[in-house]
Amino acid sequence: MSYTVASALNYFKNPANTTKIQILDMASNVAVALNTLQSNKAKISLITLKDGGTPTLAITAVQLTSDAGALGLITSAYSLSVSGVTVANLATQLANPHVQSVAVSDTVSNVAAALDTLQGAAAKISGITLTDGGTPNLAITAAQLVSDAGVLGLIASAYSLSVSGVAVASLVTVLTNPHVQSVAVSDTVSNVAAALDTLQGAAAKISGITLTDGGTPTLAITAAQLTSDAGALGLITSTYNLSVSGVTV
Repeated sequence: MSYTVASALNYFKNPANTTKIQILDMASNVAVALNTLQSNKAKISLITLKDGGTPTLAITAVQLTSDAGALGLITSAYSLSVSGVTVANLATQLANPHVQSVAVSDTVSNVAAALDTLQGAAAKISGITLTDGGTPNLAITAAQLVSDAGVLGLIASAYSLSVSGVAVASLVTVLTNPHVQSVAVSDTVSNVAAALDTLQGAAAKISGITLTDGGTPTLAITAAQLTSDAGALGLITSTYNLSVSGVTV
């Protein structure tokens, strides 16, 4: 005789019932009662999901560990959708062959530090929630903005981006991303000089400019730019000299 989850729960209430029973029910019913089934696993011989195919049980990361005994009693095919997975536990959770998708919940610092790893597992990540509250900021590189675009697109909660290593040629494209609130520019003196007016226009979102030439490079600018682009020039954090043309007496 097979019991449904509901009838099995009634069976467990009677301490005189010690014979192991078989449970046959829908995956959704098993998932809802998983904690109770775990507590009574000594009275269960096996659990069969009657959905057909490979049904999915939606559980938490905590349940994947604490209810491992009950899950191990399921003899029919099934997959798991696990929520509340931290970055630190991601690899372990995904190593479980039944886990087909995970929802990550963690702090912005942990997500940012593991961004490349998360990108590698993006196919099995259903979403990412940043637990900091408000609009936390992820500090990433310009290369990551491109290579880790898939995982960044999985972040469902509000966030902003602070992007370092942005080349002048990529500045406009990077700033079109609505999450980008600040950029740190790194480029040659010639590229910075050629785009000085553009950099001035974007100065409000530029946290700093680093000239990558080494030594003390020289920017060739006009007298007009010395005034109109003073904001951008003030953002250059590395050493530099100026060669100014068009100076009136």
